[in-house]
Amino acid sequence: MQFFVMLVVVGFIAWFLPARIGGRSLRRAMRHALGIAFIVTGVSHFVMPGSFADYFPSWAPFVETIVAVSGVVEIIGGLALLTGWRSSQIGIALAGYLLMIFLANVYAAVSGAGAGLPGLIDTPWYPWVRLPFQALFIWWALYSTRPEVSGRALRERLGVVPTFPFFRPDSGGDDLRAA
Repeated sequence: MQFFVMLVVVGFIAWFLPARIGGRSLRRAMRHALGIAFIVTGVSHFVMPGSFADYFPSWAPFVETIVAVSGVVEIIGGLALLTGWRSSQIGIALAGYLLMIFLANVYAAVSGAGAGLPGLIDTPWYPWVRLPFQALFIWWALYSTRPEVSGRALRERLGVVPTFPFFRPDSGGDDLRAA
């Protein structure tokens, strides 16, 4: 839930901040919010690794290593989102990563491991509430990293010439037709 709150708050700030950090592009603001949320969550893997280790079954090997590697993945992914470096590929990779996190959240909900962890609401239903949010995070990662294409650029790529009832296509749109 904290990840969601962070996405919304940072996205809101990035949307309304001056053009210095990217202007008023919704996708760019969403991408920056996702990047910051991933960096903060990645750092928390090192600050409180035990809370992430509780999401693994007792028989899982190398839990501490997996928690550390996933923290590094989140930090690198977040930095890549902030810089815009290969954002569409990073978005797909992070969506796949979030799908794997979804599986850990399913385990936490089914086994009850997610209840009582630090920073979470201590109720048996809370891990179940978190599951639909994972789909939102996956959508957010894919939508915010899609290339932004203007309507004009898209029409040029597709070879579509807009026609209007009062412009002749051969005139370049300079003369009006008689009504």
